[in-house]
Amino acid sequence: MKLSVIIPAFNAAQWIKDAVDSVLVQDFRDFELIVVDDGSTDETLAIIDRIAASDGRVSVIHQRNAGPGVARNAGLDHASGEYVAFVDSDDKLASPNALSSMMQRAVETGCDVLLARARKIGLRGELGNELDWCLRKNLIPARDVFSPEEVGVSLFFVAGPVPWGKLYRREFVNGEKLRFPPLPRSEDFPFVQTAMACAGKIAVYDDIVILHRVARVDSLESTKDATPLIFAEAESIFAKMLGERGLWEKFALAAKARAMLRLAYNLTAVQSFDGIRKVFAFAYEERKNLCIDDVADSFRDYALAKRNVDGILAHESAEAWMYARMVAAEKNLRAKVVELRRYDRDHKALAALKAAQDASLVQSQREVSRLKQKVMSLEEKSLALECSEAYRVGMAVTWPARRAWGGVKCLRENGLKYTIEHAIGKVFSRRGRQ
Repeated sequence: MKLSVIIPAFNAAQWIKDAVDSVLVQDFRDFELIVVDDGSTDETLAIIDRIAASDGRVSVIHQRNAGPGVARNAGLDHASGEYVAFVDSDDKLASPNALSSMMQRAVETGCDVLLARARKIGLRGELGNELDWCLRKNLIPARDVFSPEEVGVSLFFVAGPVPWGKLYRREFVNGEKLRFPPLPRSEDFPFVQTAMACAGKIAVYDDIVILHRVARVDSLESTKDATPLIFAEAESIFAKMLGERGLWEKFALAAKARAMLRLAYNLTAVQSFDGIRKVFAFAYEERKNLCIDDVADSFRDYALAKRNVDGILAHESAEAWMYARMVAAEKNLRAKVVELRRYDRDHKALAALKAAQDASLVQSQREVSRLKQKVMSLEEKSLALECSEAYRVGMAVTWPARRAWGGVKCLRENGLKYTIEHAIGKVFSRRGRQ
């Protein structure tokens, strides 16, 4: 078996069929799909059981609810592929050749970890922008097959700390005893970042392979207030995972740089008063452990995160920070109200202008129509005049005068000789026709 695809699923009845179908339609056939039901209480298990009954490549594992990390570990324990890929139950593969292209690249390079790109997808399947943080090509060395040491302090910024959108060589994963910690959230980055640090070769497949669904109100990211310090526990587990492999000293700066970014994110992501107090207190103590001033100026991502954290911790207390957030939120709300009012005013002005333009266009069309009718009337009158008896009589009566005037005009313009020759020529020409 070349590839094992693992999908952890919990109450994903709305999305799971799309995720599974995106794998089963791949033009790459040498794979197994392992779907791990994490104790779903909706129709998820029934849906994947029906699919598995009709396709021998699909196997289903059912477990009590223990979180996505434990579910992925169960998939890893049952996997038999040379490489392993993860797909979340509400995501899907971007194209039917995603797996074949990734596998071809992985086999060509012999890499331990293969990185690829991803794009957002909405709740109704509408495509969004590319997720730039999933693969930051500007941080990759000139060649797109590299070792962790070549990237240095940027190692954990090169790719998003999520398991999907990547391939992992299974022998490498098992050899390094890499597994996800049993956390309800933030379980992904200890596994992904440890794999990045342990890899002998990291390669890049420069195309979008995952469509990642966003804006779900029931996603794990929406549970931060219930578990505000899980990310801190995950940081501790990650540091231990590096230490057990003798890699902490080598990648300490890279780990601290990413931890600073994660700290800045969680300081602003938590919304409840209790959660803000806990994260603020943790950040106040943890900030001094994340100082890497020797690279701060040259590493923009870390410098920006550090400035954000320091700006927040400059407040006297968590309560002061909460008040500042509320003031900022109110200011932002007022700015949006002003923007909406301006938009409404501009929209009404544009509507009025369009109405005036439409009225002018209608008036112009009416005027053009009126002029066309007038021209047609004149043409009809002219035709009627040409066909009338009076017109024919008038033309006959005025013929001598018109011929004489023509002769005078020819004499003035061309001389007597030419006029006589021209007149004689016309006489003979008329006789010839007779």
